[in-house]
Amino acid sequence: MQERRTIVRTPCLLTASYRLSDGADTSTYLTDLSFRGTGLLSAARMPSGSRIIVHMALPQDEQPLELKGSVRWAEGPS
Repeated sequence: MQERRTIVRTPCLLTASYRLSDGADTSTYLTDLSFRGTGLLSAARMPSGSRIIVHMALPQDEQPLELKGSVRWAEGPS
């Protein structure tokens, strides 16, 4: 598949959690990050368009960050 992003994402491996609008918090890892988006691992399929909240802690920060957005793209088994 050809890359269509216009903003380069930085590879990383950070512990995080996420919650879809209709679900409970789920532990995960962020795999890349930019100011326009992030990649994360999930055992469950996330429907495109779902609202999502991601909590992540940067090593130098005491309080976790809360990132709000929507699922734009997902791959893997449904």
